[in-house]
Amino acid sequence: MTYPLPTLAPTISDTGISAPSYSDIYQSLVASMKDIFGSDIYIEPDSQDGQMIGIFAQAIHDSNQTAIAIFQAFSPTFSQGAGLSSIVKLNGIQRNTSSHSVAIVTIIGVYGSIISNGVVSDANGNLWDLPASVTIPISGSIDVTATARELGSIDASSGEINKIYN
Repeated sequence: MTYPLPTLAPTISDTGISAPSYSDIYQSLVASMKDIFGSDIYIEPDSQDGQMIGIFAQAIHDSNQTAIAIFQAFSPTFSQGAGLSSIVKLNGIQRNTSSHSVAIVTIIGVYGSIISNGVVSDANGNLWDLPASVTIPISGSIDVTATARELGSIDASSGEINKIYN
């Protein structure tokens, strides 16, 4: 990536809305400061100027995230909360009730072992309940459906639900 970026603001394209990450915003502001004051300026995070750049970068990032949330509130596909409730009324559709995400997980263990009320977690710390009782078959592995504890869409890529919680 080349810094400074052409814009720090969100942009809207055919694929939707996007904005630079906090890190890209920060690096862009650093590059702009060096363009203005010279490459020998000391703007490391422990300096006053470095701290101010961090504050500005966070404010820009927060504003961008708010703009993205507002943009997405106008679409039933991406809207959440009260915005979703309003937009579905305008479009003459009904809001679906929340449901729990499910995923297929492979359990590996000793033949005949019984797992009662097992819980696993994913890479993001989300908890997933296993069926009430799972018995490891002679093959030593079994695929079961895990149900997320939290309501709503919880994404977990293949292999991310991989920690024994209980």
